[in-house]
Amino acid sequence: MTASHDLFAMSGRTVDNRAAGDIDAAINEPAIELTQVGVTAGGVSAVETLAIESALLEPAVIEPAVIEPAVIEPVIDAAVSRVVLFDFDGVLIHGDAFGLFMRDRYRHSLLRKLLVLPTLPWLLLGWPVSWRIPVRTLVHICLLGVSEVRYKAAARQFAAQLVRRPKLFCRDGLLVLRRHQAAGDRVIVVTGCEHALVTGVLDELGLTGLEVLASQLRPGALGMRVKLHNVGKRKLQTLGAHGLHAWRLAYSDSAQDVPMLKPAAEAVLVNGTPKLCMKIEKALGRSVTRVDWF
Repeated sequence: MTASHDLFAMSGRTVDNRAAGDIDAAINEPAIELTQVGVTAGGVSAVETLAIESALLEPAVIEPAVIEPAVIEPVIDAAVSRVVLFDFDGVLIHGDAFGLFMRDRYRHSLLRKLLVLPTLPWLLLGWPVSWRIPVRTLVHICLLGVSEVRYKAAARQFAAQLVRRPKLFCRDGLLVLRRHQAAGDRVIVVTGCEHALVTGVLDELGLTGLEVLASQLRPGALGMRVKLHNVGKRKLQTLGAHGLHAWRLAYSDSAQDVPMLKPAAEAVLVNGTPKLCMKIEKALGRSVTRVDWF
């Protein structure tokens, strides 16, 4: 008898055994389809038959399911659920307040302009490396020979002048800030503007009860010098030193504030272009709220 007849005989005996009564075993026994065995005219050897049966009895390989990574939103607990952060320049005021202060001082002093001329090569070389290098140099020349008392007085005087300029401040931004205060939120102004100047402006605007985390100057032998420039990652460090690591809302107009926007439950972009909005959303890995303030 050929191997093919033996195989058919084996199948017949299996059916007989199933008919004999061991139904549960027959149900659990793997079925062997002859079309899968591929019997040739010449017959199948016993070794080939065992190899085929072994292959049919091997457990199926189950591919692991692919799980898409979920976007993790910042977790805000009750202790900081009322914390709201505002940038200052570009959010509450149109423009750069400290930049306006420096330009005003240079405009009214021929000596300061002359002192800048020898530094022009240094400024031009430093700018491609980092904009902070020329800016810091210009600040130091602007405040050369100025004591801490004289600087604070000049900053207060200039703040009083700023609030009298028409259409300089963002009316919608100031209104939203006041609403947060009225709702009992903890409002913090986190800015790269210098502390004495920004607090002077806020006082002139009648905005009291605010916490201000800003850039700082220090007195030096040749005048006031930069101690802390509160921009980018420095804002996050300043907030951490203030005991804050997460907040409910953060208002900004700049991609430099991405480190400050990331821990916020809701990030708000003020007067941002679609291109800037896409850039910030890509950096955050989530969408932002976009508002147009005037």
